[in-house]
Amino acid sequence: MIGTLIDTRRYHMYKNWETICKVENVWLRMLAATTEDDAIIAKLAKGFPELFSQDEKELKYPFAALKVKARETLHGPDDRVVAEHLLQL
Repeated sequence: MIGTLIDTRRYHMYKNWETICKVENVWLRMLAATTEDDAIIAKLAKGFPELFSQDEKELKYPFAALKVKARETLHGPDDRVVAEHLLQL
């Protein structure tokens, strides 16, 4: 999903992850982040054009966020296992 080109049949665009992550409404943020349906994406782009971009944006992850995600994915193992998992990403 990250860095995935979205084809709405009329034009190509990318999700603007930096802006999506700042959306205060949790439901809108989850919808924008997870939907892959072209019709929904086209409507979101019309109502919230700032959530999308014609150019792919470079993503930057804080290490703390990656560590939390790895712990959630691996169900709380020790730091050594988390580090090994992160190195595989």
